[in-house]
Amino acid sequence: MKISRWQNQNQNRNKILLLFAAFLFYLYFRGTGDHGLIDPIEGVNASVSLHVSATGNYFEPRLGSSLIAGASLGYWWLSAIALKIFGWEEFAVRFFSALSGLAMIFLSALSAKRFPDDNSRKSWLAASISASMTICFVASQIASPNSLLAFLASMIMFGLVKSMGEDNSNWLMFAHVGIILSFVLKGYDTLVLAVLAVLIFCCVLNDYNLLVKFLCYMPGIVTSILSIGIYLIMLIAMNPLILHFMRCEPPDLPALGVFGGLTFVLGSFMPWQGFIIRAIYEVMSRAKYFIEANRLESEFESEAGESAGYGFEQKFADDQEVFDRKVFYQRFFLIVWAMIFGIAAILTGNFLSLASCVVPFAALLGDVLDAWLSRERILSVGMSLLIDVPLIFVNIFVILPLGIIFVPILRASVISLVPWAGIVILFVIAAWYYAKTRQILKWSRNVMALALFALMPLSGVIDLVAEVSSIRVQGLAIQKLVQKDDVIVQYYENHPSMFFYTYRDSSLVNAPLLPGVAQRKFVTNEQTLSALWRGKARVFLLLPAERQLDKVLPANVTSIAQTDSHLLLSNK
Repeated sequence: MKISRWQNQNQNRNKILLLFAAFLFYLYFRGTGDHGLIDPIEGVNASVSLHVSATGNYFEPRLGSSLIAGASLGYWWLSAIALKIFGWEEFAVRFFSALSGLAMIFLSALSAKRFPDDNSRKSWLAASISASMTICFVASQIASPNSLLAFLASMIMFGLVKSMGEDNSNWLMFAHVGIILSFVLKGYDTLVLAVLAVLIFCCVLNDYNLLVKFLCYMPGIVTSILSIGIYLIMLIAMNPLILHFMRCEPPDLPALGVFGGLTFVLGSFMPWQGFIIRAIYEVMSRAKYFIEANRLESEFESEAGESAGYGFEQKFADDQEVFDRKVFYQRFFLIVWAMIFGIAAILTGNFLSLASCVVPFAALLGDVLDAWLSRERILSVGMSLLIDVPLIFVNIFVILPLGIIFVPILRASVISLVPWAGIVILFVIAAWYYAKTRQILKWSRNVMALALFALMPLSGVIDLVAEVSSIRVQGLAIQKLVQKDDVIVQYYENHPSMFFYTYRDSSLVNAPLLPGVAQRKFVTNEQTLSALWRGKARVFLLLPAERQLDKVLPANVTSIAQTDSHLLLSNK
């Protein structure tokens, strides 16, 4: 009878897990191929990947005939493979980003459940929290290395945290594999930030055990040095110039300014900002105790000649104290890791790389929230909501309306922004009600479901923004009509996605160049355009719908395609 009941529970759990996975798969892959590429970020990555896929030249990245600098070789290789598998379409270049978003959710669940006897609710909470964070979803829907890089950075963090919890250095192999893959994917940035996070963590706590284990784990060190060394030798042999230009890359997002950057940061972790702040406060409130204890232990060990670190704890502390210290160390490390990567994202202006904070924050909050719910600490949940509500209301009722007014591209997405904001407000109301009435199970189940459902209209926001900014319609029209000697010209525009849609270089008139792209072929003025327009070759001219030509074209003008944002004209 007991066995049968256990089997039924296990079957029900597996069904729920399967439904949860299917729902997440639907959310994260729904619409990834339905809208056009967003320039410049998606246009650059898609065009370079198409060039790699079509030519097989893996070590000389190009946007058409133009050389492009950048460290994202590994990402372009993966996208090139996806293009060969799925074909010439947007879904292929977004595939690994969406897959990485799902991988981050899975890693959040593993990172929250760090001890063998931990209950599974921690994993469910962490997975739901990471899946419903705005930045995790947005980064996974865009063709860029950020989502995949965030997963690999979190893989490094996971290996380090697990090695702390189980005192098993073999977990560090996950960290070293993540370092190797992230180096191939996008250079040495993640390696530097990972070492910095470990160093700051050890210095603050005055316990260098983790740093020593990390640097002295010989299987991982040897594997990392050999793998990275072979990769660098291949770069030097195939294209030594790429090493000089790895730091110069096109921007991930257009310049957002102070207001735009602050808006993006505040909205990145909705609807969990208040809970994250409260969880960080709870961990940091205990930091002073452990820092002081480590200082006293270090002094005692130096006098007694004992080794520092966990060895002292195991000798002189009881099991509960050792366990509490490990839990604190892990939680504190998650905070340090997220802060280092978050500050780096803000300072560099690469706001999409805030996705690297998703897994540590979700694992931390899943762990802390599970403790609150287990002990029925409704006051802690209520305090989190007191912080969360003002932040959410500022985002929805102040920042969002200002963004719609001053950022024209957001106006087209109002039809999806309104239901998204409505579900977020419903999330707040439900969370407050269940906390007030002490309905713990319903709180953990229904509030998480509302957070996930908010992603459905959010995907519509991305779709609508892409629809008004993408040149997909014009690009596909050119792709069907273009002949060998035809010319493609962009007027006051520089859409790198034009190469992806047409597999042809385009010339530019009065258009800004992209950082890191060495343009070889572009028209400089209207006189040259007029000469082209009168010539024998067919000319396709792309220009913004709201902008008039500075000089009247000298021959017949034929409209090929038109959207709210762009016109496509031709002289034939």
